[in-house]
Amino acid sequence: MPNDTSIINKLDSLLGKAELSMGATREELQSAAIGYCKKNISVIPVAKDKKPLIKWQEFQTRRANEQEINKWFKIFPDMQIAIVTGKISGLIVVDVDKSDIDLSWLPETAIIKTGSGGFHYYYKYCPGVNNKVRIKDYIDLRGDGGFVVCPPSVNLKGKYEIIKYRGLAPFPVNLFKQNIDPLVYRQSYQGDYVGYGQGERNDQMTRWIGHLLAKIHPSEWESIAWNAVVDANAKNMPPLGEGELRSIFNSISNKERNNTTERWYKKAEGEKINLIVKDNYKSRYTWGTNQLDKYFAIIKRGDFIIIGARRNSGKTVFSFDMAFKNALLGHNVLYLSLEMDEEKILSDFARKYAGITIEEEYNYQIPDYKQKAFQRKIDEIKSINNLYFRGMRRGNGTTWGVIVKKINEFSNLDLIFIDNLDLIDGEAKENDFDRQKRITKLIMNFTEEKKIPVVLIHHHRKTQAKDFGADELAGSGKIADNADIILKIARNDDPAAVYPEKYRSRLFQQKGRGYGEANRDIYFMRGTFADEPLAPNWEEPTEEEIKKAQENMEWVNK
Repeated sequence: MPNDTSIINKLDSLLGKAELSMGATREELQSAAIGYCKKNISVIPVAKDKKPLIKWQEFQTRRANEQEINKWFKIFPDMQIAIVTGKISGLIVVDVDKSDIDLSWLPETAIIKTGSGGFHYYYKYCPGVNNKVRIKDYIDLRGDGGFVVCPPSVNLKGKYEIIKYRGLAPFPVNLFKQNIDPLVYRQSYQGDYVGYGQGERNDQMTRWIGHLLAKIHPSEWESIAWNAVVDANAKNMPPLGEGELRSIFNSISNKERNNTTERWYKKAEGEKINLIVKDNYKSRYTWGTNQLDKYFAIIKRGDFIIIGARRNSGKTVFSFDMAFKNALLGHNVLYLSLEMDEEKILSDFARKYAGITIEEEYNYQIPDYKQKAFQRKIDEIKSINNLYFRGMRRGNGTTWGVIVKKINEFSNLDLIFIDNLDLIDGEAKENDFDRQKRITKLIMNFTEEKKIPVVLIHHHRKTQAKDFGADELAGSGKIADNADIILKIARNDDPAAVYPEKYRSRLFQQKGRGYGEANRDIYFMRGTFADEPLAPNWEEPTEEEIKKAQENMEWVNK
């Protein structure tokens, strides 16, 4: 047996930086498996298709010894290694099946690149986390009852390798609390309370509650902490009455909220917004076409509007077109992108306006008339002095406080667009539910105070329905109550569609305080949305086409 100088000994607490090539040798795999065993990690043999080669359930409660591991390698010479997750190994793994999705919301920890190109984020064990699939798009949880293939194994698609090696971070409970058994989880918090008799129980319970609340996010004090307190109180002899217990809990909660000691979670951001409160406006706002303005809710001062769609459905283009047309009406409009800088916003919109294809741009074969159209739109946008752009790449830490600082660069705005909610960072250890709820509440308060409409772009989840408009707003239950108007836009993505259907989008009004539901078809052609389809191909617009476009935008002159 080779010396155990494998990846195991090179890690702080779990793994080490793997220097193994594609297809580790039998000796390297065997050495790694024994190394895991010595780290009190439960391993099992699996085939290259990731299927267990044995009945492995018993290894959820006991770890295989060195002799068993050596025997497996004799019986299964081509075996690979898997780690049994959960309490037995002290591990929870967030299993990500796709390589190109945003994972910046996950805390840094040891990260493994999987054979299929996905990622395994290894965290310290947390009670109550079971094996669950598709808790989010492309994301599974591997906890009690699960396993993951580990380095230096390979599967049918590739090798498992370490791309970040460091000590394991605590499992981010607040990001996954809907996937955790609340009974098991809260029992883990109250397990260190032993119970006391009369004369000690009040003081001991007071100290213990203070200790508990310092460890739990305030958003979970009622759902997690209070239940843990009730369970712990049952150990007292006799238990405190519920009224007295609640009084102690409320008192300590209030003190903890006012505690200036730096906790692991951030304090709520209380950035001051310096915008002028608007008393009147130059004219009505527009959705961008006559028919939308006729049938959809009238945009009013202080409205909080959410425009949603699934990815690549045109919500950003629609929002920019809406911002552009409101600026033409004379409104001072700020378009704030959290994923593109100012020049990228302009070029992206102008590219769509000119109809430049990816193939044309890649092959440096953009027709002259499209290049002229591109530059014409850039010049047109830049000539509008009351249309402002600010771009922030999300790597810069895009919190609500940062957004407020951008807004404060202006003192006289009429309309603000923010693209998009998913790119606004949460607080430390804040789950997505609380992040969305807190941010939309902040925006709602802002619109109410400043009487300035805010349009927030947000993502839908794609459903299995065949209708191209049948989507669900991601987290809609969390944000709908805070919004005044909710629209969704869906683009006809049928690859067989031809003119004019291939250019058609459908806009749905799902909520409109005082206005009923509505939907209209619109067409995105020549870089703008219109009620009726324009001519499909053009080099320079004819007089008739210019007249038709002017009629479609007659609201500009109102």
